[in-house]
Order: sequence, then C-alpha cells, then structure tokens
Amino acid sequence: LETISQLLGYLTWRDSKSAVIMFVRNKAIAPVVTTVADSISDHPNYVAHVSDSTDGWTNHIFHLNDDSDREVKVAVQLVHLPPNSKSDS
Repeated sequence: LETISQLLGYLTWRDSKSAVIMFVRNKAIAPVVTTVADSISDHPNYVAHVSDSTDGWTNHIFHLNDDSDREVKVAVQLVHLPPNSKSDS
C-alpha cells in the first residue's frame, strides 16, 4: 500500500495509466499474490478492481490524491525471482 501511495504521489492530472512492478524474492509467490489481492482494496484511493490479466498481474482503478474525480488505471505486476537454492546453501 505504501508503494501505491508513493506512485500516486508522483502522478498528475495528465496521467491516466501507471504500474507497480514488485520483485518477489520469496520461494513461494502464492502467499504474496494472496496478500496483494486481499489488501489492495484497503488503500484510501482505491476505486475498483478491473481485471486479472495473468497470475500475479492485476488491474485496478485508483483516484489521484487531491482529486477523487480523476481516476488512474494502475496495473500491479508481481515478478517472481525466487532464491537460487544452490547459491543459498
């Protein structure tokens, strides 16, 4: 949620689309996907869920910080970069 807040702080009324790309280094990505899905609607600027493009990629609508009438589409994409078990030993 902090990342989304930071992103929305950078956007202006001219922006209509943006994205958050999160690199997930956990071995198991499923708990992270669940956490994102369960908590994203808790953001104060959250408007709606649009779609799930693929596993780990969702699309949402938020409103800008100082303008609840100005909406921006935000894609959230999780990129799984699990640790290499051989080098982690």
